[in-house]
Amino acid sequence: MHWRMMVAIMLLPTFLATPAGSAEPLLVLERTIPLDGVAGRIDHLAIDSGRQRLLVAELGNGSVDLIDLPSGKAVRRITGLKEPQGVAWLSGPDLIAVASAGDGTLRLFKGDGSPAGVVALGDDADNIRVDPLTGHAIVGYGQGGLAVIDAVAGRKIADIRLPAHPEGFQLRPRDRRIFVNVPDARQIAVIDLDSA
Repeated sequence: MHWRMMVAIMLLPTFLATPAGSAEPLLVLERTIPLDGVAGRIDHLAIDSGRQRLLVAELGNGSVDLIDLPSGKAVRRITGLKEPQGVAWLSGPDLIAVASAGDGTLRLFKGDGSPAGVVALGDDADNIRVDPLTGHAIVGYGQGGLAVIDAVAGRKIADIRLPAHPEGFQLRPRDRRIFVNVPDARQIAVIDLDSA
């Protein structure tokens, strides 16, 4: 079944976003952006701050839309992806990274959306974070791993083993730690990135 997907930049009911005693909401809906021709669900989002673009992983559609934020319009759609889940913009090399669950790859694209390389990870490539210190992409994948990717070289440079699939994770730059949600192992793994 095809659905017209909408991305809400900021959306919460006003009564939830208003602090007690204040008439002014903390969050306000600025606009909705239609994702024309998109079927199925979307997954992760990222910002390309250099070009003021929103990157939208359209898992059910096998695509990633590059949305110009000032106009609210799609400027490019990258197609032919197999269940894209994670997406990130790497500012230094000006690359877009897309993690696809369907074929277990991290696909790299130049800032204009043209192909720049592929790194095979095995299966179920998912969430992506960018290490601000090194510029490396960190990708959750498979039955339990985080891959550290040198996107400029287009290769995996480290593999951090986990007891099960990482459902989500956050990087804390100040002390180089990664906090990983590993639900099948019923734990939050804490990783020291410098010693991994």
